[in-house]
Amino acid sequence: MDSKNHSKQKKIAVIGAGAAGLVAAFYALEKGNQVIVFEKNEIAGKKLRITGNGRCNFSNADLSFVHYEHYSDCEGADFPDSNTSEHDLHIISSILEKNGRDEFIAFLNKCGIPSFEKNGYFYPLSERAGELCDLLVKVLRRKGVTFRFGCNVREILRNTDETFNLFGEKYHSLILACGGKAAPSTGSDGGGFKLARSFGHSVSFTYPVLVPLYSDPALLRTVSGVRIKAKAFGIVDGEVLSSDSGEIQFTDTSVSGIPVFQLSRHLTRAIEEKRDVRIRVDVLPDLSKDRTEEYINNRKEALGPVSFEEFFEGIFPKKYYEMLLLRFEEFEKNTRNKDSESVNDFFDLEQREEAFIDFAKNFEFQISGHAGFENAQCTRGGVLLSEMKESLESRLVPNLYIIGEMLDVDGDCGGYNLQWAFSSGKTVGDEV
Repeated sequence: MDSKNHSKQKKIAVIGAGAAGLVAAFYALEKGNQVIVFEKNEIAGKKLRITGNGRCNFSNADLSFVHYEHYSDCEGADFPDSNTSEHDLHIISSILEKNGRDEFIAFLNKCGIPSFEKNGYFYPLSERAGELCDLLVKVLRRKGVTFRFGCNVREILRNTDETFNLFGEKYHSLILACGGKAAPSTGSDGGGFKLARSFGHSVSFTYPVLVPLYSDPALLRTVSGVRIKAKAFGIVDGEVLSSDSGEIQFTDTSVSGIPVFQLSRHLTRAIEEKRDVRIRVDVLPDLSKDRTEEYINNRKEALGPVSFEEFFEGIFPKKYYEMLLLRFEEFEKNTRNKDSESVNDFFDLEQREEAFIDFAKNFEFQISGHAGFENAQCTRGGVLLSEMKESLESRLVPNLYIIGEMLDVDGDCGGYNLQWAFSSGKTVGDEV
């Protein structure tokens, strides 16, 4: 580095060696800065290492800001309502447009990491998140980034000349990349929010998202271990808020799978507020109501005369079908008790078959809770985007930057949150 560049060199502190922090450090260093990364764990990217079940799905072919949400809904919070949707959405879309998937792939290539796409999802060629983390640290170290592992930053002082004092050293810029609260065993315990608050920033309520949801254990035990392709609807107080399709998984205590994780982004707050939350599971999503009669006739022609219980065998997993039959019988009894006029409907075999299909398409699981931050992939809420510039520099404190999961932004499953970590990290790394 020549003397001219050296005279302009700034000292940058990055708090957190997760995905966002590593990317920010890379690009801040490329600008000729001195970069020191502080990480409470003994290794980098502890949460990144488990991303995508360890395969590291880092982006998606459909990279649109509509897959992201911000939650600057401050009702009942400890600060005034500063919800500025247009400002927030502009920041998200602008950052993704300038530093999107292609820029992420270019970054990986610079680090010697090839990648590939499968069914719209992007992965490193090795499909090993841990190896990707180790390689990134090697590259950054070789380029000149200093890592201080096992260093838990609890306090940062502000100097009168608008620099920062950290462990007795002076830094020109500070990048907070501490993560949110999801997966606290990896170090994301919300400590970064305390640091942000110490500089006057507001943090919206935080909730675990992309998380399994709890339901009636007695019901779930009957379908535990089942995986079924279906369309799921998230319902709060009778209103359908969102839907998603894919494989739903059942355990003794929870409902999970990507569709449920997606729905959880819209449900966990309502769950904590003790509202009526349900997930409706349609196991025949491609069968419309006007095709039901045709479907039943085709089934009869194929099977011949069989009992009602045998009629739908082989369509659903056995345990799930047995659960539906049992619950349908209960539904019939309750209907007869409530409305004597409907009794004859259920004695008509064809109408009973149609009623069962409708029942299977609209079966609801009452949701009683969520599996908490310990089992969540992401945090809903965080530092308000309305308090950040488009460069992700604080509007309150010059030379303070906040990135990644610390911000009031979260995305769908499918690489969106890791893409946001990269996009926000590169935005700030290019800026400092």
